[in-house]
Amino acid sequence: MLVALPETTPVNEVIETAFALEDDVGVQLGPVVVNIVDDGAPLPDDDAARAAVADLDDETAALLMDAAAFRRSRREMESEELARLAAELPIPQVHLPARLVAGLTPADIEVLAGVISDG
Repeated sequence: MLVALPETTPVNEVIETAFALEDDVGVQLGPVVVNIVDDGAPLPDDDAARAAVADLDDETAALLMDAAAFRRSRREMESEELARLAAELPIPQVHLPARLVAGLTPADIEVLAGVISDG
């Protein structure tokens, strides 16, 4: 089982490795696990984000606007890389959702294990 992040370099590496394993070694691969995939929760557009921070001080509002823009940009990049991975390596993918915590709890591990077993 190969594992990658939904980013350019890891996707490049998993594609190269998969073809080397299949073509040179003769190993048939199972699904590629893609770790730390954005959960797809709705994100505010710029207008909604501006409205949400309207009552905050300028510095805090700017930081939150930057964070929202980064998250939208990150999601777009992930989407592009997942599509490229699917196009260039036609084997199933299992997407493990990002768990934005300092340490995984047993409940987090159960969620991730469920995704793997369903995938």
